[in-house]
Amino acid sequence: MIQKTFTFGYEWEIPILTNDLMPVKDKDVDDIAHKLRNKFPWSRTGYDFISRDGKMLEIKSGILNSYKELIEKTSLQMEELKNLCKEKGVVFFPIGTHPVIGGACGLHVHIGSIYNIKELTLIANSSVRYLPCFAALAANSPVWEFEAKEYKSYRVKKFANWASNIRGITKPEFVQRDWADDVCVSIIRSGHPTIELRIGDSPSSVQFAIEYVGFVVAFFANLIKNERMNLTHQAYVESIENRWRATKLGLQAVFLWDGKKIEVTDVLKKMLETADFESLGIDSPNLIKKMLKLRQTQADWQLLLYKYNNDTHSFAKTISNEIMRGDVLKDYLSKAIELPPEKCLSIENYILENIGIETPYLELYELLQLPHQVIQQKLENLEKSGHIKIQKNQEKGIVYSRVFHS
Repeated sequence: MIQKTFTFGYEWEIPILTNDLMPVKDKDVDDIAHKLRNKFPWSRTGYDFISRDGKMLEIKSGILNSYKELIEKTSLQMEELKNLCKEKGVVFFPIGTHPVIGGACGLHVHIGSIYNIKELTLIANSSVRYLPCFAALAANSPVWEFEAKEYKSYRVKKFANWASNIRGITKPEFVQRDWADDVCVSIIRSGHPTIELRIGDSPSSVQFAIEYVGFVVAFFANLIKNERMNLTHQAYVESIENRWRATKLGLQAVFLWDGKKIEVTDVLKKMLETADFESLGIDSPNLIKKMLKLRQTQADWQLLLYKYNNDTHSFAKTISNEIMRGDVLKDYLSKAIELPPEKCLSIENYILENIGIETPYLELYELLQLPHQVIQQKLENLEKSGHIKIQKNQEKGIVYSRVFHS
């Protein structure tokens, strides 16, 4: 029987940039992290790498025992971080990916002080079908390589540079190292296991970050105490396909759920209803509830800014300035309109769009990371319907070519 109390924490990855929007020198990131740890001895803040171009700051909450502690420690570190950035004349830039150099910046949530790794594995498996909902809610990386393209979360679309991948479902007795999936059982060097949710983009709003962490903890609390769902093959495949829909449309996405179409916002509302907020002393996530009502994400705020300022460097500077002034998401939602749900996007059409001439199998697998049996069946179906031609080659393996009909 799993205990009914546990601890939690987070890692919030934030790029710190020069005025020309490139990563600052590594020593500047180290200095900011050192000053935060020196002022707040409970802080575990350090660094990670945004790309080969340099370090980014990683705000680490340390072990948290209550929602009150989450609010206080997050607010203290973020206020001090903003002050340090002002003093150093550097750019505070909390979003999911740098719009010019790329990179992946996330908000990773840990649930800990549960020591049975088998139970943690089963809980992580049970959570898989809900992961696309968290991805849609946290979407905050819509500008990639100088322009806004098709997705509200390029970070999740690109699997966070292979640091947030589809979870492979394995029986607990066969599990070994488990890391770098959208959700995983992370065992740190001390040997203390936690469930780690890695799918969320780095947020621009402190209030959203607090509510998101609280929601994740309350939702997993319900799984820990009540639910042991055997993940079906259908639910697993739907979760992978819904993940892509979430990256593209955020809270406007329509999912497939047990074979039926449902808005992601409706699933999230049910998740809020079952989440164990009360026993954990967590306040109602009013900002998140407003986002669901309007189907608006932080990515939609960015896209509105980009619409009126599509020079990427100027756009990025505007984002930083707005974030420094206050809670941008709260202000944005007070004026935002309700967005409509979009249609349920076809996975087969998406796969077909990415087939050219002799497209290798690996490229198509990496679009979604569907199980090999599933993606191969979809490709065979496209061949049967006359949309593609499949060829086998000893050197290239299996390649796929689009058939265009006159």
